[in-house]
Amino acid sequence: MKRKIAISTLAASMAVTAFAGIPLSSKGLAEKVGFQVNVASAAEIVIDSAFKAKIKTIHDALHKADDQHIQDVRDFRDALGALDEEDIEDVILPFWFKVVDQLELIEQEEVVAKKGLKAILTVVMGSYYDEDLKALQEIAVDPDVIAGLTLLEEKTGIEITVAEVVKFLDQSEGIVKNYVVAEQDNLLDLINANGREDIIRAIAPELRAADNNVSALLRFLDNNASEELNITTNDLVAAYNAFTELPGIEDTYEDATKALGTAYIRANTTALGSTNGLVRSYSALRVLGIDVPATQFGLTWTTSGNTLTQSTSNGNRVFTASGNGTSTITASIGNRVIFEETVTLTANTGGWVPGPGTPVTPPPGPGTETPPVDVPGVIGAVLDELDDILAGLEGASPSERAEIIAKAIDAAVVAIDKIANYNAASSVTVANGVATLNVSDADVLAIINGIRDIKAKLESLAPGSTNGLKPRAIAIHLGAISEDQVSVNISQALFTAARNAGLAGFEIVADRLSVTLPASNSFAGGAVNLSVERETPNGEPAVEGVRTASQIYSFDVTVGGNAVTTFDRQVILKIPVVNTDGLDEELLSLAKIVNGDLEFHGGFLRGGFIVEPRDSFSSYVIVENKVSFNDIGSVNAWAGRQIQVMAAKGAIQGRAAGQFVPRDNVTRAEFAKMLVRAMNLENNSATHSFSDVNSGDWFAPYVAAAADLGIINGRSATSFAPNALITRAEMATMLARTLSITHELEAISDVDGALAAFIDGASIHSTLRSGVALAASKELIIGYQGNFMPNDNATRAEAAVMVYRAFNFTE
Repeated sequence: MKRKIAISTLAASMAVTAFAGIPLSSKGLAEKVGFQVNVASAAEIVIDSAFKAKIKTIHDALHKADDQHIQDVRDFRDALGALDEEDIEDVILPFWFKVVDQLELIEQEEVVAKKGLKAILTVVMGSYYDEDLKALQEIAVDPDVIAGLTLLEEKTGIEITVAEVVKFLDQSEGIVKNYVVAEQDNLLDLINANGREDIIRAIAPELRAADNNVSALLRFLDNNASEELNITTNDLVAAYNAFTELPGIEDTYEDATKALGTAYIRANTTALGSTNGLVRSYSALRVLGIDVPATQFGLTWTTSGNTLTQSTSNGNRVFTASGNGTSTITASIGNRVIFEETVTLTANTGGWVPGPGTPVTPPPGPGTETPPVDVPGVIGAVLDELDDILAGLEGASPSERAEIIAKAIDAAVVAIDKIANYNAASSVTVANGVATLNVSDADVLAIINGIRDIKAKLESLAPGSTNGLKPRAIAIHLGAISEDQVSVNISQALFTAARNAGLAGFEIVADRLSVTLPASNSFAGGAVNLSVERETPNGEPAVEGVRTASQIYSFDVTVGGNAVTTFDRQVILKIPVVNTDGLDEELLSLAKIVNGDLEFHGGFLRGGFIVEPRDSFSSYVIVENKVSFNDIGSVNAWAGRQIQVMAAKGAIQGRAAGQFVPRDNVTRAEFAKMLVRAMNLENNSATHSFSDVNSGDWFAPYVAAAADLGIINGRSATSFAPNALITRAEMATMLARTLSITHELEAISDVDGALAAFIDGASIHSTLRSGVALAASKELIIGYQGNFMPNDNATRAEAAVMVYRAFNFTE
């Protein structure tokens, strides 16, 4: 479901970006406009001690970092101090007029209220940068700020105090942390500016609903009957961009934010490891509650002091000393230290000695896993919450109804996400080197029934409201597994219940490896057993001379005791990437080992994992697949990299050894294969009705997969014309239809208006106009000198570029 994110997103953006304090203007405005205020002294301000301790912990971690990181934060604060009133005005301009309309501010009231909101903005964006919390004290001591907040209270009935702002800041940090724990792929978003908008969108519902008066103010400002008065995501992105482009900020913001983000991560990182004499080993780092394998992609380890030899063994990072002594071991992400400890290793002891203040935790013993979710409690609470929210539908206007239903859907999704993560670590048994889990019917049925009840309640109170909910897989977490063989047994009853409840299936998560089995007919014939075996690539003939970036994983499934190797719906593999030093990450591909050779299937690199849907099982390994062609020099400047990447992913092949033939035209069958392979849409059970596509044709499975999804149509009711050259309009339409499936893109509402940008837009065939409009709007395919040229054919180089754009598309 897609809808506009309202003003609650403002709070999310504040919480995530953690701007430094924006300076306030001179005193005296309140008196000039007739407000009388009482100013508290600094000595009277009491800030929650736990919050102050949290800030101190982060800044202590910052001061342990490289001196440049500290200077980065100082430079940023200096730049902020140099901003003037006009600069600040540019930041709030995108949404300020909506606040004025909502609060019905007149003349000088607007000036005064702006001062109060600027103060909130200042504190929320700056407090985590401000070790002394000076900006927070402005709420209680600045007369202009007090006047503004007093006016806001008169208009809304909501009082903003130091205590309420501290609650908001504290709850915001907790919500962000919970998001990162739930979405493990997004850990790096905390220090990567490219991912913050995703976090904003994800945490907005919870932040808006938080129990503090800042959130209450946000809810009040969003409680209007006019959609035009809502502050949308685009408004907030414009404000965010305006801030980051201010004088001085543009040059300092990113480095300072990464520095503090790194400090926050470092303050919340512990180690899971053990010591045996002269050997110190780590299985994982626990970062914000996430167990990141010590051999994880992107994690770099270094040592100083007593000489240590570094190696990996069974997924552990191992440091071996040549003799007794003390060493410092650090772990970094992108050259930023997130963990450091000092250890003393001796030949006659199994213990280890952490350095002063080093946040290191020994490996957890039995029963120390994350406690399970209170499923009945969560279900009962959300059912009551849905009753309360949807009670407001009676007598509501259409726009109010839409907002109420959206809020109810948000509450339902949050609850479903909580209960759909099942911690089964305590039920895993180990025998003969195999970790086995017999999934509890009672526990998982309670989750399935709970999800069904939540959806049923939502649908009964607001018919049609569940139509936009995406099917959810139940994640079954086995925890950290040191064994190289895993066996998971799931009853037929659970698959049946999941299918009947409209769930996607079951995601099995074992030591960061994830396998999602769909609740489809392939798993309907009896009890299901998933077996996974991992082994080192060393000694495997298929990868000889090839750089690997994972262990080899072999997958087997039986249903009712019978082996199943192909599936009617895709199984999703999520394989951790490791040991990528010196590798070209964009050329990483999941490879299937077939009779001693590698068959490349691509996959999407997502946060240290290759994610790849598969319609069959075998043995898989991630490799760097360098494919070279000696005839692409003429197109290398604009298509060379795209050809190389798509060839690495197995989406395109040459016409002969070393020959890509970039200027040859593309047939309809060739483009169908390129698109299906690149976007991982293979489906062995797909069928078609084209008389000119025979089962033995090399392109038959790709045409079937694309036709089954509605990506392609025939040139007639029974003819696909596989060897006909594909037109640009046909390619654009296939691209648009593909991303409508994979990325849920919505059709262009004004097709004629979109195509009017092209001189020859009127010549596009009626059945292709919508697809061309969407593809062109997303720049998947572009025109030339004002023309789209819909009936022209595309070259193989052009096709590679278009498929590459689709493969890397984000919105």
